[in-house]
Amino acid sequence: MGISRVIYDDSDDKMYYSRVDDSKEISYGGGGGGISEYIVPIWAEENSTLSADAYEWAFGNGANTPSDGGLAIYVPTGWECHIVAMSLRIGSGTATVQAVINGVSQGSSANVAVSTGQSAVNELSQPVELSNGDYLNFRTQAASGSSSPNVVTAWLRYRQT
Repeated sequence: MGISRVIYDDSDDKMYYSRVDDSKEISYGGGGGGISEYIVPIWAEENSTLSADAYEWAFGNGANTPSDGGLAIYVPTGWECHIVAMSLRIGSGTATVQAVINGVSQGSSANVAVSTGQSAVNELSQPVELSNGDYLNFRTQAASGSSSPNVVTAWLRYRQT
């Protein structure tokens, strides 16, 4: 049992599957050379109609996280971590969702909006840095006519320094 990841290997410009096993060691599913970067999705769900200006997103068991809550981020020594993109999938309607770091909304620096259709991806023009121990949360900034299910994702890039 362990945490699965997809890892980018810059020595051959390919993605590889990786798993952290119970002994905390990383075993690679292919490739060679040094792994210097990988991307991890962190997502939360809301199984109800979205509300404007709301901390309504749940990680795991359905418990909504308050404005000063969220998921603690781990950044290993010798690595850096940035939010590089956000994605949103809603049942219907429109919505804008922002990343919140340590209780501070990131506004347009780290957000995603669905204005037509049911999904959107925002590749951030300037990645937003996360440090070890920061906590990440999501806030619905605006919503209209939405229905469930709703899933927001922050795409974190880890890179060796």
